[in-house]
Order: sequence, then structure tokens, then C-alpha cells
Amino acid sequence: MGYRIASNIGIALGNIKLGNDYYLNQLDEANREQSRHFLRDIMGRDIRYIADETQTSLSLAIEASKKVIEENKVDIEEIDMVICISHTPEYVSPTMARMILDALGGGKDTVNCLDMNVNCTGMLVALDMADRYFKTDENLSMILVVQGDSNSNFNIEKGSPFFGCLGDIGCAVILERDDESGIQSRYFLMDKTMGMNIVYPKDGYSKPNPVLYTDPNLDARVDMGANLIAEKYDKEKIDHMKLICMSQFAYVNCQKYIEMSQIDAEKVPYIGDQYGYTGASSPILALKAGIEQGKLNRGDTFLLWTYGAGTQHVVLEMKY
Repeated sequence: MGYRIASNIGIALGNIKLGNDYYLNQLDEANREQSRHFLRDIMGRDIRYIADETQTSLSLAIEASKKVIEENKVDIEEIDMVICISHTPEYVSPTMARMILDALGGGKDTVNCLDMNVNCTGMLVALDMADRYFKTDENLSMILVVQGDSNSNFNIEKGSPFFGCLGDIGCAVILERDDESGIQSRYFLMDKTMGMNIVYPKDGYSKPNPVLYTDPNLDARVDMGANLIAEKYDKEKIDHMKLICMSQFAYVNCQKYIEMSQIDAEKVPYIGDQYGYTGASSPILALKAGIEQGKLNRGDTFLLWTYGAGTQHVVLEMKY
């Protein structure tokens, strides 16, 4: 007893489209070419979308939710739960989930609304949580999971690896009760050596002028996640999976996993050049690309894998 992800995934982008040159032109000429190589060849960035003054993390989440409901022909009265993911919430009270539901038309009086922040693992943790809700509440039939983040709101220093890398986005999925699909296995792994490698605000919210701190030796430890996957799934099972939708934090990380696992590169979508790094939704955007390219059919298995500040790896084996 679990759920299936509805075919259409809704997204909403910032209204300002920026290329790499916008950020490179802010740097000293002496550092420009090295940074160009870093942005393009290491991080894999080309285009990202930034919210304008009329957009917020909430408005992006609402727009994505409206799209996913319309594209999947869902009646708002069918939704039993709304989970909103954000590490840049526009509001903390009331919950953004409740505000999204109101913007969609209100829904039932019994809808459970909750907000979550699990950094870049947020949407995968929400998918895991939803699975547990479906299995313990037989009256639950549909859940809306939506991310809304204005990552451009972070005060990022020009020497940070995040400078020029982030995009603003709303991303929404509909989860429908289904006995055949959903999570087949799940694994979590924490790197206890890297607890404070990405910190925002650097000195806490009690101090003025919040800044994003990034460890100069930041390493996403892709090898840890890759070794976890190799330990839990044999090569035959990985080869049988149609897609490996992993974090889009850096292009080189996707390439590193492909080399380590000796997997067909076509199974590992990279879309970080189209949206920038969007945090919690990045593996879901890779899934969206795979679905739209016809690489995934109902009944196929696929892997979702991401990592967040901490560094915590989350791996979900899914049946579509």
C-alpha cells in the first residue's frame, strides 16, 4: 500500500532569466576566466531563473501547485494533505501549506497542512514521509507535495561555490494512493564529519546581516552516496532501473557517479544547466525530464538520490 507520482510535475520559474555572464561581470577580470570554467565546466551552469520583485517562495509554490492540479485534472476536494518544502519560507505563520491550500480554493476542512525544512533533501524526505502516512491512514487518498524557494535571497559572498549557481523555483507533485507503485526501499546516510559545511545564517538569526557560510573545502561526498547505492543494490538491479535521478548540485558529481557505477549516462539526467541549482527539487526536475523524454513508463523502477547540508544522503528506490 503506497502511492504513485502523477505523470505531470508542475514547476514555476523566476521571471528573470540570467546567464553566466551576469555573475562573471561582477568579478575582477583576473578571476573571471577561472570562475567561468568553474561555473560552466565544474558546476554545469548555463541558465538560471531568479524571482523578480513580484515573486516570492510562496507565490512560486502556489503557481507550481496550480499547474500540477490543472495538468493532472485534480479536484482540490480530492487532496487530503499538503506538504510544503522550503528553506526560504516567505511566512512561518500560518504555514505556507495552509496559504497554498487557500490560494487553490480551500479544499476540505480535514486537510492536514504542514511545512518542512530538510535543506536540499526536503522533497525526498517528504516523499518518504508521505509513504508512511499512506501506510498508516487508510482514509488518505491524495497528497500534494510542493517546494517553494527563493534561493537568490541568500546573501552569498563572491568567493563562495554557490555564487551564481542557484535558481528560484516552485515545484509540485501529486501523490495518488496506489497499491503497486511508490517507494520500494529507502536508505539514509549521514556524514558526521561535515556537520557545519554549509551554514545559514553564518552567525544565527540573532545576529544582523545574515550571510551564507560555505566551507572552502566543501565536498558533497558523492562517493559516500555511490558506495551506499552499490552496497544496497547489485549491478544487475541498477542496470534494470530506467533512471537515476540524482542531485543537480554539480555536473561533475553526476559524471563522477556515472564513472564509479559504470552506468549508461543516458539514465542519469542532468538539467542543472537549464534551471541552476534549485535545492530540494533538483532530483525531481531530473525525474520530470526523464518522464517527458519518454524514458520512464508505468511499472518501471527508478532511483531518487540527493544530499543536503550536513551532509545527509537520501536514496529512494521507486516504482513509477
